[in-house]
Amino acid sequence: MRTFKVYVKNECPYCMSVQALLEEKGHGYNRVASEQNQELLLEVQIRHNWSTVPVVFETTDGTNKFIGGYSDLVTYLQKDKQLLRG
Repeated sequence: MRTFKVYVKNECPYCMSVQALLEEKGHGYNRVASEQNQELLLEVQIRHNWSTVPVVFETTDGTNKFIGGYSDLVTYLQKDKQLLRG
């Protein structure tokens, strides 16, 4: 099953937008609040050479695929919709 994992900060407008977009599109997601684990967020950012939040991954069958941030997710979902239409 396809879901998303989103690393966020509570007061980040782009983080809130990612969550709203995923809810609007009916996609399930796991929210990881970085305030509770700064070290984990830093590790994820270093591993993927990403310096901002949100950090978005698509999770399919236990495998995480790095997407990027809010605008990257918008583009990713639009491309996915275009592929489905054929």
